[in-house]
Amino acid sequence: MARCKLNSPGRRRRDLGYGLRLLFDLSLRGQKGKSIMSITLFESEHLTIRYDQQKDYLLLKWNGFSKGQEFRDFANEVLKAIAHTKTKRILSDNTNWTTIAPNDQGWAANNWFPKVEASGVRKLATVLSKDFFHRTAERSIEGMTDVDCIHIKNFESTEEASAWLNQNAPYPQC
Repeated sequence: MARCKLNSPGRRRRDLGYGLRLLFDLSLRGQKGKSIMSITLFESEHLTIRYDQQKDYLLLKWNGFSKGQEFRDFANEVLKAIAHTKTKRILSDNTNWTTIAPNDQGWAANNWFPKVEASGVRKLATVLSKDFFHRTAERSIEGMTDVDCIHIKNFESTEEASAWLNQNAPYPQC
């Protein structure tokens, strides 16, 4: 697959005025002449949020460990990205994410997931962490989460998760 980065020397930065820093990262991929535009909405050491405009989903790439207010700030950045893009689908790549503190697990289940549901997200594909303790935390959060309108499914790879998100199955009705 051919790949060419436009804007290679650096990324253009633009303040969108609602708290998100937008980094344009346009990629051309040689797939039957189709161009794909992916926009990085947020980037830090522990979380990158990208929006794939062609597939209409957010890609969250978690890395390392964050806890307490830092974790909650990152989770709120995801909510901002959902509000901006109006997407109904998220792929959360947790491959390199390490454990979530117990207090943050409860906060995510009881506060963050209901807000994600209320924002219109209907499918969440999670690529499970390589870290055993984080996998346990992921399943714990999923078990505590009380959402009826989001279909959550776990995967071992981003390819499997993306394929599931792109299926034309109807969204849960709410």
